[in-house]
Amino acid sequence: MRVVRIAVHRGVSFTSGTDLAHAWLEGTPGELEGVIARWAHLIESHGLGEPLRIGSSTGGLIHVRASVFPLLSPEVLARVLAPPDPDGEGRLRRTLMRLDHDSYAYRVGCGLYRRLADHRGWITQPVALGRFQSLYLGIGRHCQLVTMNQDQGVSGILTLAGTNKAFGRDLLTSVGIPVAPGRLVRGREELLEGAEALGYPVALKDVHGGSSESVVLGLRNPADLGAAAARYFGEGFLLVERMLEGVELRLHFIEAELFRVFRCRPRFITGDGVSTVEGLLEREHPELYRRLRRAEGAQHRLVQQLWGHGIRTVEDLARWVPATGSLLRVSTATNEEMESVPLEAVHTEDRGALERLLARFGGASAGVDLILREEGAPLREGGAVLEINAPCGTGYLRGDQPAAADRELVGFAQKGPDFIPSGGRVPVWLALASEDGIGAGASRSLEDAFFQRWPEGQVGVLSPGGWLPILTDPRAEAFLIWITEDGVHEHGMPGHLQPSLYFSGDERDFRLRYPLASATAAHAGGRLQPLASLT
Repeated sequence: MRVVRIAVHRGVSFTSGTDLAHAWLEGTPGELEGVIARWAHLIESHGLGEPLRIGSSTGGLIHVRASVFPLLSPEVLARVLAPPDPDGEGRLRRTLMRLDHDSYAYRVGCGLYRRLADHRGWITQPVALGRFQSLYLGIGRHCQLVTMNQDQGVSGILTLAGTNKAFGRDLLTSVGIPVAPGRLVRGREELLEGAEALGYPVALKDVHGGSSESVVLGLRNPADLGAAAARYFGEGFLLVERMLEGVELRLHFIEAELFRVFRCRPRFITGDGVSTVEGLLEREHPELYRRLRRAEGAQHRLVQQLWGHGIRTVEDLARWVPATGSLLRVSTATNEEMESVPLEAVHTEDRGALERLLARFGGASAGVDLILREEGAPLREGGAVLEINAPCGTGYLRGDQPAAADRELVGFAQKGPDFIPSGGRVPVWLALASEDGIGAGASRSLEDAFFQRWPEGQVGVLSPGGWLPILTDPRAEAFLIWITEDGVHEHGMPGHLQPSLYFSGDERDFRLRYPLASATAAHAGGRLQPLASLT
């Protein structure tokens, strides 16, 4: 089976459906059955797409399509649809495992915002910025960027606090919010001296990056500490902090207001003197075990979790037998098993201090991890903020997540001028960039009419870069975009664009000549407009 062409439409398409991947294949019916089976095994099983649907065949090519994770690249899809390559199959599977994680993050983050915005009729365009799932909300002068649950108006200071642990600690200290005793160190000598001064057990943290992926907990002696630093962190700056005992809480803020408080519940296994770590996990936490089996990265994070117990490699998980009665932590404190507790679990003075901090730097949503002597106790009585997560995930909100996401989405929209009444939309005119679509003289007339109505409008051309570089221009009060059938074939069209597609001559003849542009514009809520209507 040969892959002739692939297109991923992040929005609507010339066929019904959204976020469609189209492929045109050359091969036999028997080969097609193999492609369908391979798609089910590699794409459907990873939650990256729905079953392949077979469309009409033209020019000897078989057309297949499916709704997919919109940030899947055509290159990855081409490798899935092509015959297996023994040399590259391992790399492909690792890529799909990473995309499995990315698609989950999208579904519970920007994908949820996008579904809510779609329900409201608002325009959205998803984009991956590195590994950050992001969304352009609105177009033209209404356009703003949302990354996870942080909009572009949030101060870079807070973003630094969420992605640089040393910066975050010092920012908290500067406004009088307690943090765990710790030191910023570099090199083995400083590291060991710092840990000795703080007292074991200690936590070792990479300065860069958010979440707990770059953290090793429960290090009880210089040997384990030095080995962990050498394995995971290299020669850069590190944070070493004293481990504190108490009640761990995750605080979720929406636009600088405390929304929910959760009591953290890390998972543990109990040694029986017979079973390995892997066996105990399978028995006591089967869902976590299945997840670990699928995700290589999660296996390495578990090794980090158990480093203080002598685990050094993934293979050790299937070999090492914990002693009878020993208790081993096998997950982060923040996970889907956290228990919602009243907001009063956080002392009013600490709630106020954190809300003021978030409001000061842009009214951000954030997840704040802290530890208290007991619920309701003030931080000044032996507690500490462990980490600011900004932006943060929201999957742990469970049943509250849609309400929280909708509240955030409306908050994002309200920061823009007239976003909600306009649906984040500015007028969009489309015209075919070809002599037989609209002639040169008519083209000039169309542009003249456009600028007479919208002096601050912008003219663009649908290029290989797609819609994103055009529609995200914040100067535009309206758009006139020259398109081609091939461009629509390649990129589809954002949903809810509601364009006016201008044509000359007979409408029926235009639809027959340009079926892709006509159908896609209709699926985007648009309509055909004769050029004569401008006079």
